[in-house]
Amino acid sequence: MTDTKIYDAYSKALPIYEDENLTIVRYDLITRKQIVDLDKGDALVLVAVSPLEVHGDYLPLGSDFIESLLMNELIKSMLKERKKNRYFTIVEVPPLPIGTGSGRGLVGTINIKHATFRNLMVQYLEGIVKAGFRRILMTSVHHGNIHAYAMEEAALKVMKKYKKEGVRIVSPLNWIVKKIYVDNPINTWASVVEKLGQSPLSEEEYQALFNDHHASIMEISFVKKINPNFVDPMYKTCKPKIEGIIQGLKPLIIPDWLKKANKEGCGYNGHPARADSRNWYVLYESLVKDIGEEFIDALYDKSDLEFKKYTKSFMWPILFLRTNWKWRGFYFPLLICILCLLYFPLFPWTLIPIISFIIYTLIRAYSIVNALKQD
Repeated sequence: MTDTKIYDAYSKALPIYEDENLTIVRYDLITRKQIVDLDKGDALVLVAVSPLEVHGDYLPLGSDFIESLLMNELIKSMLKERKKNRYFTIVEVPPLPIGTGSGRGLVGTINIKHATFRNLMVQYLEGIVKAGFRRILMTSVHHGNIHAYAMEEAALKVMKKYKKEGVRIVSPLNWIVKKIYVDNPINTWASVVEKLGQSPLSEEEYQALFNDHHASIMEISFVKKINPNFVDPMYKTCKPKIEGIIQGLKPLIIPDWLKKANKEGCGYNGHPARADSRNWYVLYESLVKDIGEEFIDALYDKSDLEFKKYTKSFMWPILFLRTNWKWRGFYFPLLICILCLLYFPLFPWTLIPIISFIIYTLIRAYSIVNALKQD
């Protein structure tokens, strides 16, 4: 039994303190005078944001949330290790336990609608900018495509509004996803393993890493690093569970499927039993630090043209993930079909069944995407 209270995050905290080459500032603890006197131009603001959602029956609902705070610690650790000759002021704002949950509908998950989440992030970031800060790094360990996309949308909207002030806001979330799932992941993991002096990964371990999408190897390793008491040992006996896109959509558009999922209890996607096969944490730690360093360099040292590359991830061309996707992804093709119908003299009426089917398909696609995003 521990005597730690939830308010110990405040009762044992300092508003401002030094940590080697870092000055750490707790935004929620400083006064108006302190924020006015603070040299904000070169300060780095860390914003952790991840939803509360089901992570199997063996990890906390707040796994993504507390892992985001761990990521912030890894960023600070990287600055002390690799940038020790450079001085940084790090401003920690209160983290946000919100987002678009991939475990939506499961009992315990708190999901925020896509547009609501995007708008909330815009206002939160704008408040930070209005306080005088110009460099913001958003961290998250929630690999939801819509969640990550909304963060990028919010950052771009705020940067556009405060372009004259030279505001820079980035999120490395999709870059991390791209690194470990898209960009030749075999080479990525092989190089990290070699750098850390571990034995080469087996074929089964590679497969487990590629299928590690939720509440599996990475998240078990992270949470155990934070506090092993948070992890129920039952993960060691969990069978592999791999869900594709279709399976992931079913609970969002079929109510009965949700009842089944809540009754059976699952909420993980991967090979949790493999979490103890080696020291996975150091592999992820190395990757997070490498990508974190790249984004810190982008915030501070890249030209405006180079910086733009970090504002839109590889997911950006997928239009329907955007908050306003419907105008381009639905109404425009529907308008073309309607114009064809109205253009009576040259219109081939034999195509009416085909066009009707296209319109029906568009409507169904619209409803499915709305179910996915809950707009």
